[in-house]
Amino acid sequence: MLSIDAGASVARPRIPVIRGILAVILLSLLSLAAPPAEAADLNQLEGSPTAGEVGSSSWTPGLSPFYSATEFVWHDQNGSQRQSRLESCPLGYLCLAAGQGDGRHTVYWLRECPERSIWNFMDAGAVINHQTGNAVAAFRYKSHALYWALRADNEIYPIAWRDVWYVDPC
Repeated sequence: MLSIDAGASVARPRIPVIRGILAVILLSLLSLAAPPAEAADLNQLEGSPTAGEVGSSSWTPGLSPFYSATEFVWHDQNGSQRQSRLESCPLGYLCLAAGQGDGRHTVYWLRECPERSIWNFMDAGAVINHQTGNAVAAFRYKSHALYWALRADNEIYPIAWRDVWYVDPC
């Protein structure tokens, strides 16, 4: 009898252990399928647009290098401010305007000659070359091939920024 009782007592604990292991495995698999609540909150950082707001977001056009000692930039300009900044482009400057995607504009007054890399210059914009000495501003494709050469004539021209990656003021 001792051998029968010993065999029965050894077999019983195995079933609860196997059930426990299966439960742990099942819970582990379920936790991998559904992200925790904290991870979902990380996708909604304060100030970030939700899926419905993406169309109303804006961007900031930028360029580099920018020489803050001799050059100027204005962000968040409305249409009349943009026009006024272009019309008052100082002698010796190349002036650029690019939209920000929200009806506002960024305007640059550039004086120094090195080539600039530009980013977030989207779609339609405007340029005026008010330099002296027959300076020609060059607008270049990503490949650096010439997109447009603008002579210094102090006239405002529209420009499609989507193909322009570089600006060489003089």
